[in-house]
Amino acid sequence: MECGNCSRNWDIDSNAFPVPIRNEVLTCHQCQHQLSVSEGILNHFYSENIFAQYIIRSSWFDSGTVEIRVGQVANVEYNTIPEKVFRVFLTPQKHLIYVEPCGTTSKGFQILSSTGINNEPTFLTAVDVSWLAFGESIGHQAASWKQSLADSKGYELQNDPTMQIVSAEMAFELFIDDFLVNRLQMKPETVEWVQRRTIDEKVSTWYREAIGQTLSAQFPREHSAWHSTTKEFRDKIVHRKYSASPQEGKQAFRAALELISRIDEDWFMK
Repeated sequence: MECGNCSRNWDIDSNAFPVPIRNEVLTCHQCQHQLSVSEGILNHFYSENIFAQYIIRSSWFDSGTVEIRVGQVANVEYNTIPEKVFRVFLTPQKHLIYVEPCGTTSKGFQILSSTGINNEPTFLTAVDVSWLAFGESIGHQAASWKQSLADSKGYELQNDPTMQIVSAEMAFELFIDDFLVNRLQMKPETVEWVQRRTIDEKVSTWYREAIGQTLSAQFPREHSAWHSTTKEFRDKIVHRKYSASPQEGKQAFRAALELISRIDEDWFMK
């Protein structure tokens, strides 16, 4: 979770709260701001905190502490083996030294180090370094729309707002497909036919069939934001090779997730 007031991040145990957990009100330990669980989770997804971003992007992470000798290469092996590694973070403890991961593989990595400010500590000084690695777990499987959301956040980390928008819109369209199939309990041949319809047909005609009203009538503000900042920009990218800005990428991701969260308020518990 993340506090929308001071940006503090913290974990919660869903088993400690009654159902529905999304309505449980919590107090930020840092600034005393009150927020619901659902607000905190969405803030976490929108966060520009790099660790929060990698948590969303990744299905695997590992951590540990290793003692190194400053100036020498240190080898680190993961506790569990991932399919791929996105990034490794290093934090020296107590001493100010320069450290950098290199030679990263699915089995481990190496740490390069050198003396820090004013050449302290000295060469070959023993220093503990904490490490945190993010990546993709072996055999990872997730709902296709959730994977597209994770991919969208990954493109944000790569500073590729154009692909962030495309992935955000893909996530929403895949979510709508799943939603309609579950609500309407369609036969396989009907599912295939509906999935070939345009997204505009799905959120109007077919959504009304499932809910009783169109998506724009049920959630006008969120629908409008999604349509103008996610769908339309995706269409401009695909059909007119539009080059999006980082801010437009983040807005598209946020609009898609806000609309998904209005349609299914408990998606993060599934």
